[in-house]
Parts: sequence; structure tokens; C-alpha cells
Amino acid sequence: MNRMAVIATLAVLASVQAHAQTRNGEPAPGCTIGNLKEEPANTVTAISSFLSELQAAVKENRRKEVAKLVSYPLNVSTPDGKNPVRSEQEFLAHYDKIFPAGLKLLLLRQTPECVSRVGVRGFTFGHGQIWFDEYPDGKVRIFTITPVAYPGE
Repeated sequence: MNRMAVIATLAVLASVQAHAQTRNGEPAPGCTIGNLKEEPANTVTAISSFLSELQAAVKENRRKEVAKLVSYPLNVSTPDGKNPVRSEQEFLAHYDKIFPAGLKLLLLRQTPECVSRVGVRGFTFGHGQIWFDEYPDGKVRIFTITPVAYPGE
């Protein structure tokens, strides 16, 4: 890895660590400090960029852009069971159920410092509300959503 990439990654990690904390030094609500920083620098960069892109699209209600960050079929787990979402069109039709207000708020409070790799299963944050991974084509995509945000998150 070249020196500039290492410097950029270290700067991202330092910024992320500072951003994930509230004024009293505690993690932001809904942030369980994760283990992303233990990943290779290129993975940290890819996941950090993905999270930033996802947050911006959700915050600005750019639903089509969010839909493009998903691997289909998407597993959506609800109290009624797993419901596969097979296409972008189906995702867009059910967007408000997949991304309810509480989940959006939780997502917007996350930083890369909150992300954890869970073995070979992929990456997540919070209590596993959104699962994503880096695919062989180098893109990071969501593969499972559990649209539940717990009180206090």
C-alpha cells in the first residue's frame, strides 16, 4: 500500500473516532464500538465510504440511490418472519417499511467506529439492524435489514 493511502486511512480512523463520541467521551446513542479498525486499510476505506454514501442517500431521501446499495434478493426480517425483497422496484415499493423513521435515525448516528465484522457473515452495527459486506466486484452492499430500532438507540 502506498504511503498516501495509509495516511488517508489513519486520518479517516482518527476523524471517525472523534465523530462517534458525544461531548462526554461516550459513544453516540446506538453505537456499540466495533472492530472495523482491525480490518485491512482498503476494507476500512471501502466500508467507511459505503456508510457515508448510504447515510447521505437516506438523509436526503434519495430512495433510488439507497436501492442501488442493496444486494438482491434482500432479506428483510420482521416479527412476521423473513421477507425477501427480490428487486429494486419491490424495494422502492416497500421503502418506508424497510427503512422506518427509527431505523433511519439509528443509521444516521453510526460512524465507521460503530461497525463490526461478525466472522464470515459480514459487517453490521447496532444490534444487527443492517448487514452489509464487500462483494468480489469491490462494491459494498446491504444483504439483510431488520427494521427495528430499540429505545435509546
